[in-house]
Amino acid sequence: VSVCPPQAVLVDQGLQEWHEKAAGTFVVMPSSGAGPHSHD
Repeated sequence: VSVCPPQAVLVDQGLQEWHEKAAGTFVVMPSSGAGPHSHD
């Protein structure tokens, strides 16, 4: 089981906020394939 460091979590949150602003709406991506990190 691999755990992403806090830095990676912050990066994911930042990217989600950026995409939210870019799209002009909030969309929750599925946990699978949402980014470079896969959290089960």
